[in-house]
Amino acid sequence: MPFEPRQRLSPFNETVIGTCFADSPLFTWLPERPFGTATIRSYANGVGRAVGSRRVSDYPLVIFSAVNSDEVLSTWRRNCD
Repeated sequence: MPFEPRQRLSPFNETVIGTCFADSPLFTWLPERPFGTATIRSYANGVGRAVGSRRVSDYPLVIFSAVNSDEVLSTWRRNCD
């Protein structure tokens, strides 16, 4: 089955502005460890994402990066066909 990328979504989804993400997968496992990687489904739009995060020492700050899992795996999937 050929890989077909999903429609690109704007990162500025106004419907999620003001939404509390405290129950999202990222914030439920963050207290257990200061950094990590995972594959999760986006709390905002349901898209699968490969994520990485790190708490910043001495500050109430978390650095978080996420990429669409389909995009990350697209080359690998193409090469498997």
